[in-house]
Amino acid sequence: MKWKNEYRPFAPRRVPRVRFPFIIASVDQKATASPETLKSILEQNIENGTKISKLLKNMVYLESALDELLEGNHIEHAAGDELDMSGFFSELIPILDNLDRLRQAVMETGQEEWRDGMDIFHGKMMDLLKSRGFHASAAIGMAFDAARHEAVGATHDPHMPQGSIWEIIEPGWLYGNTVLRYAKVTVVKEKE
Repeated sequence: MKWKNEYRPFAPRRVPRVRFPFIIASVDQKATASPETLKSILEQNIENGTKISKLLKNMVYLESALDELLEGNHIEHAAGDELDMSGFFSELIPILDNLDRLRQAVMETGQEEWRDGMDIFHGKMMDLLKSRGFHASAAIGMAFDAARHEAVGATHDPHMPQGSIWEIIEPGWLYGNTVLRYAKVTVVKEKE
């Protein structure tokens, strides 16, 4: 007779084997462990305690750095860090270009909620970048400056002063006073 998925009344009962007698022991049973085992456990506990204290120190450091960042108290950077930041912002420029293209597409074809969301996101992103010293080098109506702008066209507009920026073809970016990319602009000129 086969016993499938049924209780077998005469099957021997399996007694669980104690795998870690030095950790788990019944009240009436004494734990027996060799001195070598106890010594290795003690060494592991000491090593783990050292690791935990290092982690706690790192957490305190990270917490204070985060507090400084959130409060706006920036750590002074050495000149080498300035170069690293300008390199970072130079790599960020193509991402900002793509973000601006996405924003323009949403403005032209998107729903009103998407347009509002993109405006809010773009504004917050630009505010954050400005607070770190990264900002656009050109704005419509601003006076043309050859040290920051590249004129790629000219037009006549009687409502704007001569030599001012009429259109921004490609935005330019500055990190502090360092030009990371020249703005390509159309400039207002006199009528010929």
